Parts: sequence; C-alpha cells; structure tokens
Amino acid sequence: MARREKGNGSISQRKDGTWTGRAFLGYKKDGKQFIKAVYGKTEAEVKKKLKALQKDIIKFSPQESVKLTMSELLDDWLYNIKQVELKPSSFDRVEITVNKLIKPNIGYLQVQSLTMQDIQQLINALNNQGYSYSYIKKVYNAINAVLKIAVERDYIRKSPCTRIVLPKQSQRRRSDIVFFSDDEVNKITASALFRYTTGRYKYKHGYAFIILLNTGMRVGELLALKWDNIDFNERQIHVTETRTQIVDRTDAEQKYTTVDQSTKTSSGNRYIPINKQTEEALLYFKSLGYNNPYIMANSDKGVVTYRNLHRALSNILEDNNIDHGSIHSLRHTFATRLFKNGVDVKVISELLGHSDISITYDIYTHVIDEQKKKAIDILDNL
Repeated sequence: MARREKGNGSISQRKDGTWTGRAFLGYKKDGKQFIKAVYGKTEAEVKKKLKALQKDIIKFSPQESVKLTMSELLDDWLYNIKQVELKPSSFDRVEITVNKLIKPNIGYLQVQSLTMQDIQQLINALNNQGYSYSYIKKVYNAINAVLKIAVERDYIRKSPCTRIVLPKQSQRRRSDIVFFSDDEVNKITASALFRYTTGRYKYKHGYAFIILLNTGMRVGELLALKWDNIDFNERQIHVTETRTQIVDRTDAEQKYTTVDQSTKTSSGNRYIPINKQTEEALLYFKSLGYNNPYIMANSDKGVVTYRNLHRALSNILEDNNIDHGSIHSLRHTFATRLFKNGVDVKVISELLGHSDISITYDIYTHVIDEQKKKAIDILDNL
C-alpha cells in the first residue's frame, strides 16, 4: 500500500515484495519535476535511503535541476505576485527598487549559486553609496521574499538571506523637517488670499494652502478630495483617497498617468475636524459654482494639478523672501503648531494619518524635545 510520511517522500511495496521510494529533488531545466527513486528489501531500508538522499540533495549536479537566475525569479515575483497584491503606486516603487538596485548587481547570478556573501556585499555597497536605510531595507525585503519562494518551490534547500547585517537606522535629522514660523505663516496666508482692487484673487486656488495649513492633509489627499467627503453639519472632512502618479502600463514608452487611489494605510482613511479657516476656504471653492465632484477644480471638467499648486506656492515664497520649504512643509507646519500648543502626540498622529504613533515621534522628535524642556521650565515658576 502506497503512503507518504512527512519528510520521507512516497513509499510503496512492489508486487515482488520489495519496497521503493520516490523523492522530489527540485526542477529540471525544462521546468519538470526532478524525481529520484530508491529501492530496498524492507520499508525501513527505503526510509533510510530516502533520508540520506534528501540530506545529499545539494550534492546533485546543477545540470539536473532548473537553472534560474535571480532576475528571472524577481520578475516572476514582481509580475505574478506583487503586482496583484499592491496598489499601482506601491508596485511602481518596488519595481524601481528591483530594476535599479538589485538586478544590476546580482540579477545575473543563478538562484542556486547565490550566497550570503553576495547579498551582504550588495547591502554594504548600497550603504557606502549613501542610500538611506529605507532604500536598503526595501532591497533586503525584496531579496528575502523571492528567496523564500525559491525554498517553497524547492529550487534551493535553504535561503542564503540569513544573518544579513543591515546598516543602523539613523534618526531623521532636524534639517530634514522644514516648517514655517508663525510670522511666515501669516505672510503666506496674506499672499495666498491677496486680492486686486477689482476684487479678483491673485491666486485663484490660494485657499488650498489655507486648507493644508489647517488640516495637515497631504497635497495628494487634498487634490483627490470630493464634495461628498465634506460634512458641513458635523464639521468634518473624511479623507479616503489620494492622487498620485503611476506608470502607464498601457503605453509602450512607460509614461506616467495620474490616478486616485485609496489612502496608503487604513489610518490614512480618517476624519479631520473643520475649523473656521478651513470652512471659509471650502465655502470659497463652493462659490466658484463648478459642476465638478472635486473640490480642487478649475472648471466643470478640469481639476487642479500638483504642478499648479507647486508653482503658486513657489511664487508666494519668493514674493515673501522665504528661501525654504515646499508644499509638504505646510503639513509639517500644521503638526508643529499643534505640538507647540500642547496637543497630545496621539491626537496629532491620528490627524496626520500615520499608521503608527512611533512615526510621529520619529519625525517630530525635535519639536517634542523642545516641548519637554518648556514643561520642565514651568516648574521654576511654580
């Protein structure tokens, strides 16, 4: 009677009373399974031979199993697994990581010949070239994922992506976080809402910057915001989507197209209270009278783009001799002002849509430290 025991392959008794066992050892060059049979007078003898055979799998000639390069396996993982799992923008980032940082360095190597040293050398090289911890971690994660698949498919017995040492994750520097002072916020606000003597606004969509300063939304979230997301009665904005650029895979030249997609994480799907300044801005856009589902519209069918807002803010900063900052700095300014007014970090993290409060701590460490010092200084006046 044929039967299979975990780790022993398939064992059965033949008509002449002897026993045989079959073990799967991988794949041949044509992709077919590589099966080897052993024989013995007893079942115990066959089991012993199968165990010995499986221990010696690595000794079989490479010509007997599939010769698969890392590039081939990476492509299989990218386009048959990750492209199905990930949102288009997330997939684009993974694809860039694989094509730019992994394939040129180890893509030519056969999966079976890849060693821990090969992977470690790649990690070290990227670190020496100045790549951030985040980029290097993405490279490691991709390699680790495809090698796990190689083990599952029996291409290799054990993944060499073990005991790899990643560079230390340095804390985000204060200089990386740019925000505007209260005086600069006043200047930006005044310029964004400047009107000519005719009553016409200099910046038709200047109120967009007021919304960003008072909600902390990412610019992509604002551009994807629809009137259906606004509840004036409950005085809240429901953030559900973000606008982003992805590779246009219908175009042979791999151009980019703009799409709205769900927020990056479940925490990104959030409610933000509407204060007076935000309400004023929303009512202004409502008064434009466009028959357009999007708040950031420039006609019944047209919408405002990131380039439109970037150009307008650049002009505003230049007019006010502010030589630092970008649209994203408005988000940092929102968070920083809340910290300085004593708002709890957990509340700020939720308003920003961070997936974990540790992200908020990491980004705004300098602000939090300043608040701690002020809190201690208060004791001197008690």
